[in-house]
Amino acid sequence: MSHESHCDLTSLHCGQHYTATVVAQDSDCTSPMSDTVELKTVPCIPASVSTVMDCAANTMSVWWLESSGADSYTATLQDSDRRTTTCQALSGPASCNVTGLSCGQIYHVTVAASDGYCSRPSTGVTDTRAAIRRGVPKPV
Repeated sequence: MSHESHCDLTSLHCGQHYTATVVAQDSDCTSPMSDTVELKTVPCIPASVSTVMDCAANTMSVWWLESSGADSYTATLQDSDRRTTTCQALSGPASCNVTGLSCGQIYHVTVAASDGYCSRPSTGVTDTRAAIRRGVPKPV
């Protein structure tokens, strides 16, 4: 017989909704079922992060595949000098654009998903090299 007032639910999948009820039981009787409680697991980690740097416009576009359970995403970029900038996107188009970047940097990009309550750990790092801008050719 256990006197625990909690239990661990393991092997739940990310980005899913579950319902749970509790029943107390001993060798003589069983209690009525508790009210149902809804559980929501953390969003899944976004997949397939890709980037394109437009050095002429000092802008980077970041894309990813949407993840189950996410309402919003935050892309974080860290440059070679460890300066960090972010962009956010709501569910829907799984992309955002970051402006004001510098050429000649390597940007380390991660994307985290959130459901408004919990944030999922970020994706692995995607490195993007921003080419050094050369002189603009003069028209002939």
